Amino acid sequence: MKKIVRHVPARTTVSYQCEVCESRYRSKAQAKKCEARIFEKQMFRRGDHVICRVTNICDCGRGGKRGFLPKGTVAQVIGPQRADEEYAIKWLHRTPNMHVYQYVLASMCPFCERERECVCYAPELKKIK
Repeated sequence: MKKIVRHVPARTTVSYQCEVCESRYRSKAQAKKCEARIFEKQMFRRGDHVICRVTNICDCGRGGKRGFLPKGTVAQVIGPQRADEEYAIKWLHRTPNMHVYQYVLASMCPFCERERECVCYAPELKKIK
């Protein structure tokens, strides 16, 4: 855990940072609690070919908005970071005490044929062999 001291002319503030996800907390106990969270295993690496199980929407202009399942490569891996509320509700069944990874998927829209990027979590992706 990293202790951060910030001097402002009127006062000094002290916060504590989780060494894993770099989130800041006001108390040392909260930072230690965050550091003790479970790690999600990194399922994909940069360059892996994957398909997303969640529909992505493209506003192509031809016929309005259309949905498609993105299929492409992992362009970037973000994390580990705290699991946000959406992820906890949808995939962890309301147990948000994990450090998780997010994956940026670069894919082509089949309608307008422009490259799109979407941010996905591991359960939303499936590896293509």
